[in-house]
Amino acid sequence: MCLSEIGIIGGGDVRACGRRSHYQKSGPLYKGGGSDKAARLEAQRREIAEAAREAILEEFADAGRESLYNQHRDAVYDLNTQEVNRQAEEAERANRFALARNGLLGGSVNIDANEELNRRTNEGLMQAQGLADDAAASLRTQDENTKNSLLSMANNGINAAQASQLASEGLKANLQNAAANEAVAQVGNLFGDMQNAYLYNQAVKQNANLYNPYLAQQQKDPTAPQNSYGGTVS
Repeated sequence: MCLSEIGIIGGGDVRACGRRSHYQKSGPLYKGGGSDKAARLEAQRREIAEAAREAILEEFADAGRESLYNQHRDAVYDLNTQEVNRQAEEAERANRFALARNGLLGGSVNIDANEELNRRTNEGLMQAQGLADDAAASLRTQDENTKNSLLSMANNGINAAQASQLASEGLKANLQNAAANEAVAQVGNLFGDMQNAYLYNQAVKQNANLYNPYLAQQQKDPTAPQNSYGGTVS
């Protein structure tokens, strides 16, 4: 109730009672519309963000990535397996020729060499499988990181069309990066120390008596040259 209404201030000047009309019985003098506008803007933002998230998830769901992960794994495995087999063939051939030059084909050293070749070949194949599994897992992780990054961006104002395009480009970029693993074998040098009859040389050092029946006798004979000569061999 204003002062003019209780007789303290005379007159009917409406300014004495603020801006409330005679139709307004109660409530604030001024009614603002800011909160309604903010609520509408927030609802609109959420709607756009939700549409963007749906577009991102749909793009990833329709990309058929599971089959691509398997294809990528197979490609990396095949590449490294071929490299293992190539190295194994070269090592077997070089070792066989070296053993033949020393007259050891068919002997125990030859058997040991073949066993070592098989062992290293199997290790190489296991390594190839591990590289393939890691490559597929890496591609999957890159896709997950891309998706999570885009979902975060969906809350920052990108619309559904932009989100869909960014998702498509991200998936394509991840696959291109992964293709590098399909181009270069990564198993390394598996048989380098077996070239030139490595196993033969090792076997001769460890089992000298087996391949030189006169060595033991020479070592015991004080008149043998290697036991009586006091100089050095150049």
